[in-house]
Amino acid sequence: MNTRTVENLADWVRSERSSCHLVQISTDQVYHHTGPHAEEDVELINYYAFSKYAGELVALNVGGTALRTNLFGRSRCSGRTSISDWVLGALRRQEPIRVFEDVWFSPLSLETLSEHIGLVVERGGGGVFNLGARDGMSKAEFALRVASHFGLSTANVTRGSVDAARLPARRPTDMRMDCARFESRFGLTLPTLESEIARMKDTYASEH
Repeated sequence: MNTRTVENLADWVRSERSSCHLVQISTDQVYHHTGPHAEEDVELINYYAFSKYAGELVALNVGGTALRTNLFGRSRCSGRTSISDWVLGALRRQEPIRVFEDVWFSPLSLETLSEHIGLVVERGGGGVFNLGARDGMSKAEFALRVASHFGLSTANVTRGSVDAARLPARRPTDMRMDCARFESRFGLTLPTLESEIARMKDTYASEH
C-alpha cells in the first residue's frame, strides 16, 4: 500500500506526461535517536518506515513532494482511532493507560496539517519536507497536556518505557522534526505542539 500505490500514480503521471503535482504523505518514523531531525537524518528501523521511504523516492522521481509528518485529532475514519482519540477516551472512562516517556514526536492537529497540505497543493513544492510542530514532547507529556486542556484526571495514567512494552515491531524513540525547510519554503511559522493541543479541543466539543 505505501509503495505500490505511489508507483501506480507516478506511472500514470509519467505515461500521460501530466503536469499534475503528486503530493505523498510520508511519516516521521523514518527518524530515530536524538532529534530534532533534518530531512537528511534518515534511519529506517522497521518495515513501515522502509515502505514509506520507498514511496517518497517514487514520488520524487516525478517531481512530487513528500511530506514527513504525524498527526492527532478527532478521527474521520470509522473504526480507526488517533492517539488523541485513544487518550481522551481512556481519560473520560477513567481507564488505566500506560504512556511512553521515552518516545518523542512533534505532530500537528489534523486541521493544521490539512491546511498546510492545501498550501503545498496550491503553491507547488517538489522535494522532501518535514511538516510538524515547531517543538515536540514525549507521548507521556502529550497525554498529560491533553488531560490538562480538557480538565480530566490523570490518576489512571502510568508513565512507562517503550522497551518494557515489548511491541511486536521495533519503534523509533525520537521522531521530533526540524521543520525549518518547510517554514522557509512557504514563508510561515509553524505552531507549537502546546497550541495545537489547545486547538484540538474545539473539534471534540460536540461529543459532550
